[in-house]
Amino acid sequence: MNAYAIYDRVQQQKDAEEQAEAERQEWVDKETARILAFFPDSLMDFRSINLPDEVREATHAPAAAEMYADFAWQIANNQAVTNYQLKQLGWRD
Repeated sequence: MNAYAIYDRVQQQKDAEEQAEAERQEWVDKETARILAFFPDSLMDFRSINLPDEVREATHAPAAAEMYADFAWQIANNQAVTNYQLKQLGWRD
């Protein structure tokens, strides 16, 4: 009977870890979306008029918009993960 109790305890611990990871991922996803909302919708709104002509022309490339979206998401997600860690430490709400 003791082996079953140990198995149940191990299973409960695994379930709790999976639940905690799911909650963490949900929080990070929501925080990523919140931060992403601060970014301009398009690359044209993000770029500066002080850029050299070659750089401004490169922003018109077909793949530039997709790269900008990936760039913005990566930055927002990285900050969301950092915010989660700070929240866990009690340094952020």
